[in-house]
Amino acid sequence: MAAKRKPNSDQVGGGLAGATGGTSFLAFAALFPDGSPFKQIAQFVAPTLTVVLSLAWAFTLNRLQVYFADRQLEAELKKAEEEYKKTVSDPGVAQKTKDEMQKRVEALRLLKFHVHTDRVETIVNA
Repeated sequence: MAAKRKPNSDQVGGGLAGATGGTSFLAFAALFPDGSPFKQIAQFVAPTLTVVLSLAWAFTLNRLQVYFADRQLEAELKKAEEEYKKTVSDPGVAQKTKDEMQKRVEALRLLKFHVHTDRVETIVNA
């Protein structure tokens, strides 16, 4: 017995976008008079349009998730760097704390680098 795979939200959203778009396109095609070549073409194109909309939705949603994740990572790194700069200039903070903060900021920079290189490896290996 094969294991059932649960669809992820991108697949469900893409399917809904495609089905809604295809159905809407067919409703638009119904406005043309019977026998009209435009109606026949629209009915013929509707299934393809459904698939294209589904794929476009999934692709766009993925790109948006990557974009916003990058922006969030960049913003958090910037906050950490600013906090570190404030702390370094404060003579009342122990050197051990400053060293720890520097290590953590460097770790965040390295994490950001790894995120990008992992994406490149994924693209190359696809």
